[in-house]
Amino acid sequence: MALTCSDIFKFFFAVILPPLGVMFEKGCGCDFVINICLTCLGYIPGISKFIHDIIYNTIVHDANFTFKFMPSILS
Repeated sequence: MALTCSDIFKFFFAVILPPLGVMFEKGCGCDFVINICLTCLGYIPGISKFIHDIIYNTIVHDANFTFKFMPSILS
């Protein structure tokens, strides 16, 4: 699933205050609390968590992206 118009507003709010972007993306759950804690540690960790959530939701989760791992050497 591609990025939508509403994602632009989420990015805008995330630049101002990263937990707002996470709240609009995922709601008031565990990810929101984690983002508040990371933002208290610094602005950059909060932004990086938000970017991770957006990328995970649009590419991995919504598109049913499957990872194909290389066979291990020990097998």
